[in-house]
Amino acid sequence: TLNPSVTVTSLPNTIIGNDTTICSGETLSLGGPAVPGVIYQWSPATGLDDPGSANPQVTLTYNGPANDTVYTYYSFITQGPNCNKTDSIKVTVKPKPVVTVTPTSAQICNGSSVVLTASGATTYTWSPADSLSSTSSAQVIAKPITTTIYKVRGSIANGCFQEQSITVTTFESPVANFDLSADKICTGQPLSVTNKSLNATGYDWRWGDGSTSTFESGQHVYVAPGTYNITLITVRTDPSGFVCTDTIIKTVDVINSI
Repeated sequence: TLNPSVTVTSLPNTIIGNDTTICSGETLSLGGPAVPGVIYQWSPATGLDDPGSANPQVTLTYNGPANDTVYTYYSFITQGPNCNKTDSIKVTVKPKPVVTVTPTSAQICNGSSVVLTASGATTYTWSPADSLSSTSSAQVIAKPITTTIYKVRGSIANGCFQEQSITVTTFESPVANFDLSADKICTGQPLSVTNKSLNATGYDWRWGDGSTSTFESGQHVYVAPGTYNITLITVRTDPSGFVCTDTIIKTVDVINSI
């Protein structure tokens, strides 16, 4: 009489993730911790970092044109010659917006502003808020006092989003100012101007009679009577070459000499 013996081996207690939904471009872990003595094989291998791992990672993208892209991965688990198990996980990938910001970077003088425009999504959230005209519009006005990196998150109805950033670089501006020796003079009489400007590296005087000067402080003589607008344009050139200016205008009355 034969008394054959049969050894029954339990299937390995392995972990596979539940069916799930992600946004395009996200990375997902498909399995769980490895069990000693168990061989793992995932299929298809496309996109997996290690098809022979107990817990491979995969980065999936929406490829349209349907509302979502669905991927199915199969796990083949083997322990010994006759024990194996097959399972699967379905991953639904939702489309993600492609957000762009214009301009891609900006340079402004202190006290100036720049318009930033985001596109590619339905709703937007900007930060930091303190130097922006709005935090929820597609188009905002940024007026930072120092160089600032702005971030915008653009979202669509399915909950997926993309973030972009833009650096607005600020440069120190000059402050134009000057004093007149008099606000009324006679023709032929020198008018003195004393420059009181700050942070300037260059000066452009426009006397209102067609003549100009580039000195810091000095004199000008009018030969014809009239009321003249004296314009001082101050210039500050950053070592990078970026130029900021400021302008001030004052008036002098010139009468004929007796």
